[in-house]
Amino acid sequence: MKTKASLLWLVLVVLWTGCKSPELATVADARYLSAKVKLTLPHKGNESTVNGSLRVIAGECIQLSFLVPMVRSEAVRIEMTPEYVLIIDRTERRYIRISPQTLHTKLSGGYNYNRMERLFMSAALKKRKRVTLTPRELGLPTTAKGRMVLSRFSNRTFTRRPSQLSQRYKQVSWREFTEMLPKR
Repeated sequence: MKTKASLLWLVLVVLWTGCKSPELATVADARYLSAKVKLTLPHKGNESTVNGSLRVIAGECIQLSFLVPMVRSEAVRIEMTPEYVLIIDRTERRYIRISPQTLHTKLSGGYNYNRMERLFMSAALKKRKRVTLTPRELGLPTTAKGRMVLSRFSNRTFTRRPSQLSQRYKQVSWREFTEMLPKR
């Protein structure tokens, strides 16, 4: 009788652990990662939150896309590769393309593509439904306020859609780029 009860208990435990999300269990050796993003930043004394998505192809590209609330169209896209960082402001039709080395010197926390990729991949490995990243973890100045919440992780294969810029987009300098950022 005890053997049957033990066997039944073992089967229940195996079935229970088998019900966990298979997507998170295999992210460690996954080449692809996607997640939902909720970015909260200070804005004029309050907090402003925008939703978006994260897509990572290991060793190739990290894409962050943020949507205009209510309209649900892309407002900002950040594309990071080992060769360049491209930030596109779709609402104002402006962009900046900068080398990782230049960006590293401009940000006080530094910038490193491999570190960013590991940060996002390890967030998925925490096996929680939501992971919050601070500005410090993202390599931004420690005085920056805000947070990035990642959720709904997946390692399903997807096709990378390279960022397209028409002639209507204007390339801006680093100084112009920092001036167009919202003031705290």
